[in-house]
Amino acid sequence: MTATLAARLDTPPTAVDIDRLAVQFLELEQKADEAYKIATELDEPHEKMKEELICLMEEFGSREGRKIETASWPPLRDDGNVRQHHVA
Repeated sequence: MTATLAARLDTPPTAVDIDRLAVQFLELEQKADEAYKIATELDEPHEKMKEELICLMEEFGSREGRKIETASWPPLRDDGNVRQHHVA
């Protein structure tokens, strides 16, 4: 038991207390698993497009006709920081 959890209890936990906490843990774990599954499904088109863009840049290079390194992905601003793309 973590110190934080132990601090909330005035007495040592009973088997019933531990079972209750285990059920809460499993419910939270199930919610997290569902969220990860949804996030992975939603991210799939993004990851596919990222791979396609990397392949295109490796094959055809930039507009100036020179090839770029994949290490420069994602695109960098002039100051060297990653460009942030926000969707409204």
